[in-house]
Amino acid sequence: MDKIKIFVILFFTLFLYWILMKKHKYKHHLELQVNNLQPHSLWVLFADFENIQKINPTIISYQILSESESESESDQSSTHIGSTTLIREYTVIYTEHLVYFSFIFHETKAKYRLFIDNQLIITSSSYIIGSNHETQVFGTTLHTNEIMLFSSTPPSTTNSEYGTLILSTVEYDCYFFLSYYCQYEFLSQREIIHKNIQLIGKG
Repeated sequence: MDKIKIFVILFFTLFLYWILMKKHKYKHHLELQVNNLQPHSLWVLFADFENIQKINPTIISYQILSESESESESDQSSTHIGSTTLIREYTVIYTEHLVYFSFIFHETKAKYRLFIDNQLIITSSSYIIGSNHETQVFGTTLHTNEIMLFSSTPPSTTNSEYGTLILSTVEYDCYFFLSYYCQYEFLSQREIIHKNIQLIGKG
């Protein structure tokens, strides 16, 4: 009888561990309007990870592992994927801390790819950045994938110059027992990043 109890306890312990540590995917769609900056300017800004570090102060340090780019945005030798042209790509490893638990650090390896969409070039909605991030947590890898589209917006009654609408789609992994905090951390970090981008537009 004791062996059965031990087996049952062990089974439910492992089952509970599996439930809590099971990874789930979460997706967010975000919009940000930036006045006085055109899509190409913001796209170039994000092309340099040093600028990303300035926009996102949770990043402590980084190292570029590899990079490649075409000679120019019109370079015909660039890699074409569908209607898009790959202009630049680089791989970086960076260390950052959490927003609300700044004493907790983690290391992430990311690959950034910068595209121009040849079909959208006439409408100026042609600048795209895709990134894939791998973060080691509790001995497993959590993945984050993001696509950012930079679109031109016309002058309005409150703004006399063209601006940029940034559309972001972010999908990330998180453990079930941390799902609420992962979302809270993600949205808090994005709020900081968006505020810093807006400051660039005002500057």
